[in-house]
Amino acid sequence: MTEKFFIVTEESPLHKEYFDWRQNRNDVNEFVKKFTKSHGIEAHEYSASTDRFCIVPTENDRMHFLSQLGVNELKEGLYIFKKNSPIGKAWIAELKSRSLTVEHRPFVSFYMKYSCGRSSSRLFAINGILYMSFASDGEFEAKEGIREIRGSEFYKAIEDYEKQEEKA
Repeated sequence: MTEKFFIVTEESPLHKEYFDWRQNRNDVNEFVKKFTKSHGIEAHEYSASTDRFCIVPTENDRMHFLSQLGVNELKEGLYIFKKNSPIGKAWIAELKSRSLTVEHRPFVSFYMKYSCGRSSSRLFAINGILYMSFASDGEFEAKEGIREIRGSEFYKAIEDYEKQEEKA
């Protein structure tokens, strides 16, 4: 598997897509805080899409919302609110009334040429710079606006950020 490291510049559509996604993630998180409070949900861990809302229920949530939660655990303690339950319906209606959707993290493979087979990626911003790594079984190259860097530069950025966070 070959891994390469990059900085995503503003010339790449991925740059805008990533920062739009991060803003949407923050907007959705603020919405979830208000939604759970207004509906008496104690859980702090959740997963969401535009048409589904899942929580890791507290004991009180289990008792209060038993009939509204699916019977099967999805993963890591997550339970989904049934779509036709009062909470499931409220989730969809309240998102729609605020013209809010739950966006998904950008799919890095779409910004690679010739990528095929198994692949993995990392995408994160440090101090406004968007870093990316991509590994694939096959040959690949980045599309326009994505500049390749040395692995040492990539890992140094991570290391410097972690040191900065430790001091904070």
